[in-house]
Amino acid sequence: MKKFTYICFAGLFIYLLQPKGGTVFYLGEVRWLYIFLLSFSGTVLFTPVFYALGKKFNMFDYPSERKIHKYPIPVTGGLAVAAAYFVTLLRNLNFSREVYGVLVGGAIIFLSGLIDDLKPIPAGAKLVIQLIATTVLVVFGIRVKVFPNSWVLKDILDITVTYIGVVGITNAFNYMDGMDGEAPGLGLISSVTLFIIAMANGMRNISWLAIGLAGSCAGFLPYNFPRAKIFLGDNGATIIGFLLASIAIAVSWGAHNTPVAIATPLLIFSIYIFDMVYTTISRIKNGTVKNLKQWLKVTGKDHLHHRLVNLGFTKAESVIFIWVCAAVFSFSAYTIRNAGTINALLIFTQTIFIYFLIVTLMLAGREITYDG
Repeated sequence: MKKFTYICFAGLFIYLLQPKGGTVFYLGEVRWLYIFLLSFSGTVLFTPVFYALGKKFNMFDYPSERKIHKYPIPVTGGLAVAAAYFVTLLRNLNFSREVYGVLVGGAIIFLSGLIDDLKPIPAGAKLVIQLIATTVLVVFGIRVKVFPNSWVLKDILDITVTYIGVVGITNAFNYMDGMDGEAPGLGLISSVTLFIIAMANGMRNISWLAIGLAGSCAGFLPYNFPRAKIFLGDNGATIIGFLLASIAIAVSWGAHNTPVAIATPLLIFSIYIFDMVYTTISRIKNGTVKNLKQWLKVTGKDHLHHRLVNLGFTKAESVIFIWVCAAVFSFSAYTIRNAGTINALLIFTQTIFIYFLIVTLMLAGREITYDG
């Protein structure tokens, strides 16, 4: 980023951070824009700082046979994203029980990811930490609420699905951090979708959580795409995934029936879920994964972005393809909220057809390399 542009964003961040920096936005009833600009400019400001610290403390992602970059790159980008996001939430000075839950749970995930980038944590320990962070969400009232009140096991089912959803999306998103710009771009698309739906449902506090995350992801993109100067690292990818899952669960979907309420977040996150499920099935079929420990540990060049490159896509084209898919499914998620039964079925059918096409691409671009 050019020096003059950087100075401009630094000045914007400092201005917005001061006591009256958000007044004009509050009066204009566009607090969301203030939050977006603050988190965006904060990430732009912090990223070069943490890039330098990453180099100083030797926090690099080194090239290997399972990596596609050819030289060491700092993995401290998540520090910039998290710092800007948490500063923005604290400066917003508008808290609810859910916001506190996201802050505490997010801090746990972020710190564990940071430690993992410094010295790898065993896969089992990471899973336990993610379960603890999810427990924080449940304690603060963030949990799935889609099962009928008449069901005897409603609370147990709601909490169980909450754990599966948060841990699953956190890891699925982390798996999508495989090419330059892929993860922050997906984070931007998903968080904007969650923001729009939360605003439509009148959930302002939750919408601010979403738009703040969108600003942080957008602010990181110039440093990570089309050619990465810095990576998110596990600390960044896991916290973005955790925050997306947390916000999605906190949103009242306003759907007219339970299936649509469940389908909405599934569509928003479907590209992450598909990639994780497909690679898991493929690895089990090939005998590479035989138990949970191996599933948590094994890595390989068999993800969607790898298969697209094998087909002749450039890395940037592969990422843009995945972004477009995520955007299409996000449009479907918003549309399905108010769809009638027939229209909902048409949307589901469209989604299935698109994934049939993606499976075809995955099979055509098969070139599996494992390291685990």
